[in-house]
Amino acid sequence: MSSTDVTGSPRPARWGLAAKLFTVLALLGAIAVLVTGVLGYFSARDALEKAVFDQLTAARQTKSRQVETYFRTIQAELRLLATSKMVVDATREYRIAVDQLDRSGASPELRQKVSDWYADNFLPRITRVFGREPAVADYMPVGAAPYYLQYHYIVANPHPKERRKLLDDAGDGSDYSRLHAVYHPVIRAAAATVGFFDLMVADVKSGRLIYTVEKEVDFTTSLQVGPYRSSSVAEVVARCALSPDRSAICLEDFAPYAPSNGAPIAFMGAPVIDQGVVIGVLIAQLSNEEIDNVVTGGRRWRQEGFGNTGETYLVGPDYLVRSGPRTFYEDREKYFAELKFVGTSDEEIATIQRYGTPVLHQRIDTHATRAALAGVEGTGEITGYRGVPTLASWGPLAIPGVTWALVAKIDSGEAFAPIAQLRQNLLVVGGLALLVVVATAAWLSRAMLGPLRELTAGVMRFAAGDYGTSVRGSGSASAGAGANLQAICGVARNDRLQVGLAAIDDDAVGPAMTCQRLFEEALGRRQVALLAEPEFDCVADTVDGAVEMHPLPADLDVGFVEMPFPAYRALAPVETLQQ
Repeated sequence: MSSTDVTGSPRPARWGLAAKLFTVLALLGAIAVLVTGVLGYFSARDALEKAVFDQLTAARQTKSRQVETYFRTIQAELRLLATSKMVVDATREYRIAVDQLDRSGASPELRQKVSDWYADNFLPRITRVFGREPAVADYMPVGAAPYYLQYHYIVANPHPKERRKLLDDAGDGSDYSRLHAVYHPVIRAAAATVGFFDLMVADVKSGRLIYTVEKEVDFTTSLQVGPYRSSSVAEVVARCALSPDRSAICLEDFAPYAPSNGAPIAFMGAPVIDQGVVIGVLIAQLSNEEIDNVVTGGRRWRQEGFGNTGETYLVGPDYLVRSGPRTFYEDREKYFAELKFVGTSDEEIATIQRYGTPVLHQRIDTHATRAALAGVEGTGEITGYRGVPTLASWGPLAIPGVTWALVAKIDSGEAFAPIAQLRQNLLVVGGLALLVVVATAAWLSRAMLGPLRELTAGVMRFAAGDYGTSVRGSGSASAGAGANLQAICGVARNDRLQVGLAAIDDDAVGPAMTCQRLFEEALGRRQVALLAEPEFDCVADTVDGAVEMHPLPADLDVGFVEMPFPAYRALAPVETLQQ
């Protein structure tokens, strides 16, 4: 069906030029806004991700240097103490004093008091920690000297457990107590200054701990027989006893240590050499709290730039943590809920609760820890130990004697929070820009196609026969187009007038010539008066009939007086005669 209805008026098309122009302009603007927004978003995301990884890597490297420096420092200090004359003399003299006590023996009453103390004080603590009740005999000391010294410095110590080290002289009159009163204050101060949880001296010959600062239940016990023969401290003593090198350092990784209530303890030893012979081992007991304090920055994560979810943590070769995760310290309830969420067994959770620490009890096996323990440094977005997407930087630690990895991480949600805000801003700005584009496209389509639409309507009126049509234009281009259309209409009117008048001329010229010939004959016979009237009527009738047969246009305002045709020349004499 045509786009013109039965009345002859044009009907707008369903998908006109204006709609097409508007759609093209709007699409071009929308594509420009979309491409700009998408490129800006991903560029900003990549830049922020790189900045976060750089920050995490810098934090990890800083923490790595701090941990490595801490171990280098305590190794140097332990080596310095082990080679000092005071420690060499104390080791040699303590060995002699303990041998004397072994020969002197311990009374049954004294042994019973020590056994009762173990049953009443030590075993309940171990039972709570280990979740099982061991036999008393499994932890009792071996030999007379251990019973004697543990009675005077542990059982009969007037100070509570945390302050037993304040006892310098037990007052029993033994050579050991005399030596203890001399060396103990100095060694105790050295341990406190360096930051050792405990300093111990082992006799490599008997395999006994002949001196300790803290006076725990391992004091004077044997590392070759008894409950501690498989402990980390026994391993340190065995290794250092075979190293007659004053620069040698033996380090054993963290492990639960029963005398310290099952707390994770690492041991570092240095040989005590007298005249080229290893007579003892000076052992530093490293509390996990010192390492944890270094790794966590004193638990000041926000102050160190880790935000709300960032942290660094240590992992050993068994994938068990060597420092506490952040959530454990900030929100215990949330921490255990997250462990359960990632599938940690109830038994493992109960173990962490019993020991009061996740160190050596929480397993973190992720892409980051596996790569770092394999000696590979890297960064990437991984699924963290809490089961959430995490940005992480990982790498190994260069500490002789242990295989540790350090990971710095932050939750992706927090790291990309500025990007989320940027995305919202881009959506708002993009929406506003799109509105501007749409409005501009609508204005341009009207401004460009309004005159064209008016011109098209004029052309269609002209095609329908309206030769008097006119077009208004607001711009130079549209005004020129309208003038051209009007000129075309004027030419068309003149052409139509010429056609109409030509038709009149063809129909009127024959009768007019006939009338003229009759008129001339009448003049020849001198009968003008008689013939003028009927011949004029004949001419008039003939012209009227021709006009009726070929009507002129309604707007053609012209009379016979203006006609330059022979009909007028024929009628003029007649009209004159009638006058």
